[in-house]
Amino acid sequence: MAGKKTFDCVAMKDEIQQRRHRQYAGLSDEQIRQRMREALATSSDPAARKWREIAAAEPKGAQSADRNDVDSGACRI
Repeated sequence: MAGKKTFDCVAMKDEIQQRRHRQYAGLSDEQIRQRMREALATSSDPAARKWREIAAAEPKGAQSADRNDVDSGACRI
């Protein structure tokens, strides 16, 4: 028998998505991507640190949009 859940994952995801929607309201897609890049460049979050590590390891100009760039849509924050 499972224990009582301390939080609802779906509700948490919905809350984060709503917060992001408000945060980026009125911005163009390019402005949103720029803000995401800035956040990734300065965040101490483990995922952001890993993103910077991977980006730094690739030769300049070799970054693939479908691998580690926020432009791809595969890396939505």
